[in-house]
Amino acid sequence: MSRLLSVLVLLALLAFPLSVFAQGDATQLSYGDVVTGEISNQSFEVPYTFTGAEGDVVLIEMRPVDTNVFYSPSLILLDTDFNPIASVDGYDVATLAVQLPADGDYNLLATRTDGRAGDGQGEYSLSLMKPPAITAGEVTTATIGNEETQYYTIDLTTPVTLVYEHVSGDFYPAVTINEIVNYYDNYLELTEVASISGNLITSASVSLQMGAEATSPLYVITVAEGLWDWNYEPVTGEYTLTLAAE
Repeated sequence: MSRLLSVLVLLALLAFPLSVFAQGDATQLSYGDVVTGEISNQSFEVPYTFTGAEGDVVLIEMRPVDTNVFYSPSLILLDTDFNPIASVDGYDVATLAVQLPADGDYNLLATRTDGRAGDGQGEYSLSLMKPPAITAGEVTTATIGNEETQYYTIDLTTPVTLVYEHVSGDFYPAVTINEIVNYYDNYLELTEVASISGNLITSASVSLQMGAEATSPLYVITVAEGLWDWNYEPVTGEYTLTLAAE
């Protein structure tokens, strides 16, 4: 009888996700937090929690410290009951953007591609952001360095024109507009649909409308160093973004 009871207890334990048992060890995050951690074969999933509201557009970024040894970060977002909401794998950086479906507490796993079966190990930084929304008629002004990335969201329910102006400084960032694409089973990736980039561009505009197959009118704007823009020393620049209804 005791052997049967032991077997039943073991089966009951295996029926629960490992993340449930890690909940007590989860690090509480708030929007704007940047934390560090480490992925290893012994600890290949690092749990976090945060509280969000229905409609919040959340952007989570996981960056390995040394991409020569750890280049396969991965993020998994779950609801209060540990039901998967969204996930993404990255190369050098994993960026997950998602609109929260309800008020409540959310669970986040920082991990690696293939989880337990993966082989990536190393330190990382994790950022939890709620990017500001740019609305029509609003002028957004910011200063950025070539070693950082800034994010915004826009709503393309109706067509708009995005206007970029370089105000000052030696850094001319690239501005990309990205659709949140659900490739399968809530595996979400930011897919570039338009961009403004190039050294010495002082003013440019792009007309935007929601893609025919897009599942959401919410798009993410990234402002960062361009792919072919190599700055060997830190530089900064000031810019403005303005959204105009068409």
